[in-house]
Amino acid sequence: MSQTVRDLRHATRCILRELNVLEDKQCATDLALRECHALLEIGNAGQLGVNQLAELLVLEKSTVSRLVTGLEDKGMVICESDPRDRRTRRASLTADGVEKLSGIHAMADNQTIQALAYCSDEEVAQMLAAQQRYASALAYARMNSAHKIRPIREDDDPAIASIIRTVMTEFGAVG
Repeated sequence: MSQTVRDLRHATRCILRELNVLEDKQCATDLALRECHALLEIGNAGQLGVNQLAELLVLEKSTVSRLVTGLEDKGMVICESDPRDRRTRRASLTADGVEKLSGIHAMADNQTIQALAYCSDEEVAQMLAAQQRYASALAYARMNSAHKIRPIREDDDPAIASIIRTVMTEFGAVG
């Protein structure tokens, strides 16, 4: 298994290098990679709150807030308060943002089409399924790394009893 893990990691690094992820500016633009990803996600959704965008980009909310402010300063997005929650800012693309996103799509589509020309339809379908599964597995591993599941121990009893009493009371099951 160890060699397979190393081989998969190597293949992933090679893909990232071929996609020019190591460059400071990406997407055949003057934007950083995270800015390109933000534009892609906002463009896909039409409008996104900072919290939603942070979840999609797997970045901290404060980082995404600064990212959105930077894109706003560049004239790529416009932010408005959410009418249901004035504390929430929702970003959408400006005309310049839509134009930039169109260029990103054209460049990335062309790059992908050129690469897939060397593959059969069956290979393309297999690659797509494998990449989707790998992305899901990485996300699942990231989400579960924050939790440790272990057998219950006797010293857990007071905390569990407190939870049970609180929940029972909330539902009117007293006594």
